[in-house]
Amino acid sequence: MVAHYLTIPEVTDAEEIVAVSQGSSEHSFDIVINAGEASAWLFRAAAAGTIIPLVVLVTDAMTIALDDVVVSTAEAGTPVYAQLAFTLDAGSVRVI
Repeated sequence: MVAHYLTIPEVTDAEEIVAVSQGSSEHSFDIVINAGEASAWLFRAAAAGTIIPLVVLVTDAMTIALDDVVVSTAEAGTPVYAQLAFTLDAGSVRVI
């Protein structure tokens, strides 16, 4: 199994992603991460409507830079799994 990672400068470096997929548009990505500091930060960003200048997703196939990101949805999973789901909507997407 290949690991996927999330990086948000000054927030988290290489946070493991449980699942990642294309969202409802070409600038949208759905991610699932384990509960922790990064997920708490993303929940606060979603609630505040924070625009995140850069989010980097590293998958087995590519590295994707998301610019001017808004966390449009944030959902807690079941207590058994302690995972949280987020939708990241980017102003632009670059494959690097």
